[in-house]
Amino acid sequence: STAIQITVNPVIATNTASSAQSICNSTTPAALTGTTPTGGDGTTYLYLWQSSTTSAVAGFATASGTNNTIGYIPGSLTQTTWYRRTVTSGGCSNTSTAIQITIKSVIASN
Repeated sequence: STAIQITVNPVIATNTASSAQSICNSTTPAALTGTTPTGGDGTTYLYLWQSSTTSAVAGFATASGTNNTIGYIPGSLTQTTWYRRTVTSGGCSNTSTAIQITIKSVIASN
């Protein structure tokens, strides 16, 4: 029979997102930056940013706006939100650890 080549791609690595932030209510956090991943097919990487207002491990859905780039710019936030990035390449995928954007309490009785 004819030989078939099976390519085994390395796992995706170095998929991390920038560090946690604390911001005031109804303000925009600093842009989230992601590292350049390695592994997969080594040339084409697809990015998906997700957000959750539930926790660092549950309730994630596709983040609003442009969410398919190496970095992500969230909009104005009114509640604590977690963000994570999934990278896919060559049939492999990897999801980063979620980072937390904490909303500081509004100053009252001033």
